[in-house]
Amino acid sequence: MDSAGADPAPAPSGSWWAGPWGSAARVLVMALPVAWLARRVSAREVLAEARAVGLVPLTVALGCLLGALAVGCVRWRVLLGAYGPGPLPGYGALFRHYLVGQYFSLLPTGLAGDAVRGARVRRAAGSLAASYTVLFIERLTGLFGLCAIAGAAMVGTPGLRADLVLRAFDLAVLGALGLALLAFVAPYLLTRLPTWRKLLARVPVAGALLLRIPAARRPGRALLALPLSVLAQGALVAAMAALLAPLAPEATLAVCARVVPAIVLFTYLPVTPGGVGQREVVAVHLFALARVPPSAATATSLLLFALFLVLGALGALCLLLERVFGWERDGAV
Repeated sequence: MDSAGADPAPAPSGSWWAGPWGSAARVLVMALPVAWLARRVSAREVLAEARAVGLVPLTVALGCLLGALAVGCVRWRVLLGAYGPGPLPGYGALFRHYLVGQYFSLLPTGLAGDAVRGARVRRAAGSLAASYTVLFIERLTGLFGLCAIAGAAMVGTPGLRADLVLRAFDLAVLGALGLALLAFVAPYLLTRLPTWRKLLARVPVAGALLLRIPAARRPGRALLALPLSVLAQGALVAAMAALLAPLAPEATLAVCARVVPAIVLFTYLPVTPGGVGQREVVAVHLFALARVPPSAATATSLLLFALFLVLGALGALCLLLERVFGWERDGAV
């Protein structure tokens, strides 16, 4: 980091990503999934499928997403109470903060939304660092919920063909489920087993990360976040199933429970703005294993993204109302 008052250091010669070659690479990365889709999916068919979904499934899906946010707010408050000193924000304030986070999540990385949410409740967590730690724990519980749903759906999902990508994902899900659970319970085990702490300190990278995760002040409350995460991720699966139902009856809730977690994980770090194109490629490939037409999978994925845009617009409205009414942004209101 540059010292105060010093001129900014020139960009190193190897940082080509910020130069014209980097700009060209970013355009190429965005164009590749779109070009792949354009060769396999007719835009006219996608529009026809989107119109065929109808208002009722869209409303149900939006309700599911709002329900997922509501459950996420309960989980967030539970974790703040388990790790932070308080006072705890009210559910209404947390829901508003979550919507604002959805607005900033529309940036190329979804982590921007978490950064904003963490800053808004720093007093309840005790400090900004503690607030981000709570959000990291929340991410772990979210990963647990996502993998738990996918793992349960692995058991004899009917109508889903075997595929190398899906099999690799199944193995990754089992590993991620174990790692998420280990990272969540490790702080409690390490406080009671100091010998394990010494052994873990020798593990490269992962050992240092696990040792930095604090134990909750109220472990019982922290554990409640696990079933809440399953419920929140289940609402996301239900939203996708509601949109697909009018277009592809073969995409049952069980099929969506297997495929939607894969889509979420494959697009967790979006390489395109909002994950557009990247998410649709994964959806087309994986839903094809359930014989869902590419146009239906693409339309459903784009409609789900459109609903997330609606949530982002609600977050922008919250920011405007905060300015108008002077609502507090980082406290317990």
